[in-house]
Amino acid sequence: MIPEERRQIATLNDNLMRTIDIRLTTSQDSRSQDLKAFSRELVKNAPKIQMVFEKNDGADALPGLHITSSIVYHAVPHGTELLPFLDILADISELSRENPQTEPVREFEVPAKLKLYVSSMCTFCPAVVRELLPLALQNPSIQLAVIDAVLFSEMADIDHIRSVPTLILDDQFRWTGTVNLNELLNTIQRRDPAQLSTETLASMISDGNAYGLSDMMLKAGCIFPGFIDLLTHEAFSIRLGAMAAAEEIAGSRISLAVQMAALLVERFGQQSDAVKGDILYMIGVSGDDRSIDFLGKISTGEYANDVKEAAADALKEIRSR
Repeated sequence: MIPEERRQIATLNDNLMRTIDIRLTTSQDSRSQDLKAFSRELVKNAPKIQMVFEKNDGADALPGLHITSSIVYHAVPHGTELLPFLDILADISELSRENPQTEPVREFEVPAKLKLYVSSMCTFCPAVVRELLPLALQNPSIQLAVIDAVLFSEMADIDHIRSVPTLILDDQFRWTGTVNLNELLNTIQRRDPAQLSTETLASMISDGNAYGLSDMMLKAGCIFPGFIDLLTHEAFSIRLGAMAAAEEIAGSRISLAVQMAALLVERFGQQSDAVKGDILYMIGVSGDDRSIDFLGKISTGEYANDVKEAAADALKEIRSR
């Protein structure tokens, strides 16, 4: 960190209205050390910032600076990106602990997942960052990840990033260069919920909004393709939330439960035994008697005992209706 950057951080500290917390998530990823080194310099030069350290041992976990529950930096904010980062910290400090949220720009029923790719050498990136950070601060349903396209080049490759700044909404819509905020907000509002990415739906589960997700599908009259990915997710916490939503659907509209069961049957053979057991449970909950032959074959086939028992339980559930 150069002396000018230390001075800018110290100036921020003088202007902070209160102490604020930032959560640094580290992992096995070697780039954790880059974010850790920045964090040490940040709190050294701005004592009003408190850093909370958290370790994620997941194999694919990415290190990140979590500014709020809806803003994360997979980046080291330096160069042209330091001042926008400091500005949002100043904005956060102005929010009282009793009223930690400003009025939203708009109310969004469906959460939005934004990924903004930047570079510390980009002269156009700070303006876009300055527009989007307050948007995510004012709207908790908008999850914003600011990603250094150079430091996290593998993510940039996956998303086919060729220049910065590039903004991606739900892996479906993208803007390169300037972003028209009204256009972005209109796009967020007009999205078809059935087309939401698995990642966006998973964020609803993680935020404890499983029943909001089930309500969306009941209103739409269909099972979202990404929802089946949640029911077969390797992370049990995600599956559990999705199963709660699925049970709500089964209790409200049997036709959707049957649709869900058919989709789960198609996925069954590709899953681990733990996921297979949960799939069989959900097929039982669906009450779809067209699944009886399938369940019978599983209960007597060459499967782990837990899987066979889950199939037998599902059969009992369906036949008892």
